[in-house]
Amino acid sequence: MTHHYEVDSLKNLLVAYEQLRNQSVPGQNKPRKWLFRGQKGAGWRLEPALDRALRRFSIPPQEWKSFEERTLREGQRHLHRYLTDLPDYNNWAEWLALLQHHGAPTRLLDWSYSFFVALFFAIDKADPCLEGSESKPAKIFAIDNEELVDLRKKEYEVRLPQKIRDLHNTNEKDPCVLTYFLKETADFDIVLPLNPFRLNERLAIQQGIFLFCPHRTKSFDEVYKKMRENHPGLAYEIVIHISPSLVAQILTYLQDLNVTSRALFPGIDGFCRGLEHKIAVDKNWTFLP
Repeated sequence: MTHHYEVDSLKNLLVAYEQLRNQSVPGQNKPRKWLFRGQKGAGWRLEPALDRALRRFSIPPQEWKSFEERTLREGQRHLHRYLTDLPDYNNWAEWLALLQHHGAPTRLLDWSYSFFVALFFAIDKADPCLEGSESKPAKIFAIDNEELVDLRKKEYEVRLPQKIRDLHNTNEKDPCVLTYFLKETADFDIVLPLNPFRLNERLAIQQGIFLFCPHRTKSFDEVYKKMRENHPGLAYEIVIHISPSLVAQILTYLQDLNVTSRALFPGIDGFCRGLEHKIAVDKNWTFLP
């Protein structure tokens, strides 16, 4: 079972983070390296946009492959009308990252190397005053990146064709290697990390990385839960019981770290999105005459 924290104050939240940050790799004298994801609903599934779309329209999860290939094909045929700097045709990792960046349904689920970026996304749109099913704590997921990579080596990479294995040993971000990982399906319960060599602006700014599920019939959420059961200690959760004052405290703390909408979403959208937070952070917000 996943290790679990419950917090209701900024102090306890930071204590939980420090306890994670200070953990060592079992049997080794080096810190664990975590990936984080924040969600405003503690009861929400870990659900990539493609999984969510299939569920929404009552399409079986095993249909994901054909829909992903159609999405990729549509992007490759049409994005040249909107952008000039496009990935190479066979670089699936960069294409899917680009499509994900602009809102297309893909198997990729956004995570971050930064706890504080994940905290921002957990709190950004959380509403502690809502009643009913939407009134839920926020949650931060943490998973050990190096242990996840070790699992990939044990369960997945041993099955690679020799040509792909040689490429991977030379350069693990080789486009052919990442495309192979994305194209191949599997029947074992692990999710895989994915980070294209060439990062788009948002991935770079948000210290982002993707996790995706290669299982041929199961959703990401199903596989992630099974993986946690099979590998205790791999993943942790921090449930944040939010209140209006705690949300304001966290947003103020993050502002001091420059983890804000303006920083994470450069441009007019991030600027305008961040004006809502100023209501909480700058309670004495005044204008110059």
